[in-house]
Amino acid sequence: MPVSTTAEPATAHVHGTGRRYLAGCPGCLALSREANRRRRSTTAGREAANKANRRRRSTPQGRAAYREAVRTTYDRLRARTKAEADHDFETKWPDGKPCQSCGELLPAEAFARNWTTTDGRFPRCDRNGCRHRHEKLKHSRKLRAHWESRGIDPHVCIYCLDAPASDLEHVMPKALGGTDDFSNLAPSCPACNRGPGGKHDTHPLTWLAQAHPERLDAILALFPHIALEAANV
Repeated sequence: MPVSTTAEPATAHVHGTGRRYLAGCPGCLALSREANRRRRSTTAGREAANKANRRRRSTPQGRAAYREAVRTTYDRLRARTKAEADHDFETKWPDGKPCQSCGELLPAEAFARNWTTTDGRFPRCDRNGCRHRHEKLKHSRKLRAHWESRGIDPHVCIYCLDAPASDLEHVMPKALGGTDDFSNLAPSCPACNRGPGGKHDTHPLTWLAQAHPERLDAILALFPHIALEAANV
């Protein structure tokens, strides 16, 4: 009996059907990123994403997959042209980007380029000198000596006590009246400081009770001013 060589017509792929995304499909990738952005637009969504990321990174395979995903993302960001990075900035900040230090809404030209961020710019502006002051403070020997005198490891995140501390954290966010005084600064990892489920401009007592309740008493002992400022609100 002869075998038919006529191929059956391929079924058209529908992006994101049943929340399933086809690997390598640009349309599915865009829908997946948009779904992640929607989920992380709320406090509950950010906290759920943060817990899921911690569960995935709790195994050697999960940590290896996470490192590979980070490398892939960084390679994609670094491969952008200036025009593409500027487009990403305009898409994310159509009315101007708020500087993390001075809080002023500024255009892209006020920030130095940083190819490893999604908007292609540093979080602190150069126009008002905020980035230079922050970097100088971040590498201050006096600040490290202050931390060590209080039993704080400058190389480990003060919140999760697991990830390396690459960020300079304002325990009381500047958006809520925090200062650059040594008593308000702590070493932190990017995930706890500004990642999914991170502190951002949330009051530290509220965020700690949700993200790291086991660290609440220790943080209050090291930074008692956050409880005093909460009582005065």
